[in-house]
Amino acid sequence: MISPRKSHKHRFILVFWLLLLMLAGPLWMLLFGPINLHANWRTASQKSAGIVDTNKYPKQSRVLVFAGRAFSWRGAFAVHTWIAIRKAGNQQFTVYQVVGWRAWMGRSAIVIEQAAPDREWYGNKPFVLADIHGPLADQAIEHLTRAVAKYPYPRKYWLWPGPNSNSFTAYLLRQTPELTAALPATALGKDYLINNHFWAPTPSNSGYQLSFFGIFGLTLARKEGFEINIMGLVIGLNWQQKALTIPGIGAISWG
Repeated sequence: MISPRKSHKHRFILVFWLLLLMLAGPLWMLLFGPINLHANWRTASQKSAGIVDTNKYPKQSRVLVFAGRAFSWRGAFAVHTWIAIRKAGNQQFTVYQVVGWRAWMGRSAIVIEQAAPDREWYGNKPFVLADIHGPLADQAIEHLTRAVAKYPYPRKYWLWPGPNSNSFTAYLLRQTPELTAALPATALGKDYLINNHFWAPTPSNSGYQLSFFGIFGLTLARKEGFEINIMGLVIGLNWQQKALTIPGIGAISWG
């Protein structure tokens, strides 16, 4: 029979190794990743990264979903996500995203502005998660416009566990079946479900997830794979991408 003292010791060791496992990725990113701890947000670049041909499909509507490493130390843990739309006949893109400091100043955290869709996120080059055009994009824009207007947390923002910028993007994607993008596991806050719900479709609408306020949860979906959320950090297996999901790092492919 195991004594209570030894039982507590075993639990402590288990928790220690679990924390080490979950924080190993963020620590690696801080030490060896593209994380600039000395960047100044006032001078950090927000210019176009030049990764998207914005002149493509000039007479059609277009919708893109992006992610880029978060600013400063936050980038060791997470990415920031946003959605850009362009209606048919327009030349400029409109960007939808949430910015925390606006909520902290008592303003709406939702930013809707005309800007380069692929601009750097304070010096960090973004990557494309989805790109649709034509009639499919027309339908997506209708759903997105309605979803933005109904977002329940325009003046509420919590860096962790949410609602934050990734909670906003995940909410929009769940309301927009034309966009089947899976947010990266590093999109911390994507698992924060609105209105205290514990069960919802995944952002890709290809499966379902169970989540307790974005702090603990499970995900099973065709696009996201199998994910375990522990304190907002996600570890998992994505058989579609043939990749392991590591907190802070994201997907590591073996294929």
